[in-house]
Amino acid sequence: MNDPKLPVSGDQRDEQSNRAVVTATVEDRYVHSNVFARLVRDQNDLTGLVAYGLYKIRKREWIDKHENELGFPPARDDVKKYMFAWGDFALNALRQAAEEKLSQFAQTVVDTKYDELRRNALNEQTKAEIGEFKKLVQKQGRFLHHIVGHVIGFIALIVLAAIFYFALAHEPSLSGAVDWIKSRFQ
Repeated sequence: MNDPKLPVSGDQRDEQSNRAVVTATVEDRYVHSNVFARLVRDQNDLTGLVAYGLYKIRKREWIDKHENELGFPPARDDVKKYMFAWGDFALNALRQAAEEKLSQFAQTVVDTKYDELRRNALNEQTKAEIGEFKKLVQKQGRFLHHIVGHVIGFIALIVLAAIFYFALAHEPSLSGAVDWIKSRFQ
């Protein structure tokens, strides 16, 4: 498609060479249809935008096929007919194809990033659980000195009880037991 001139109508062909007689400038080729408005619902409609891209690829393929088979690009009227021939069923099929392409793309991203995403998710989960454990330890740490104090007090009580038990076991009276304890710790 090196020739910037395009035929105006497919009906105006030279019968001998099957080539267009009347040509137009490149600007005449750009005919707008309502395909974009029918495919793209709003500026955030990624499926519609991809569907429109698929439409443009098919249109480009049609133009190239026309040019390769007939030796010249389609006329403006032929391009209009092509564009306006896209009915609702065909446009819905383009949207479905776009959804499939987007789904395949998302799956490819997930597949290629799966290990990284899993590792990051585990890291985040581990960090969260370690944080919770630290909070629990800090909370328990506030009571740790109480626990240690109670354990030491309990051991001291056992030792004192044992001392009094042995003192009373060896001395029949309380004053004798006190004298026996004093003699052992001096």
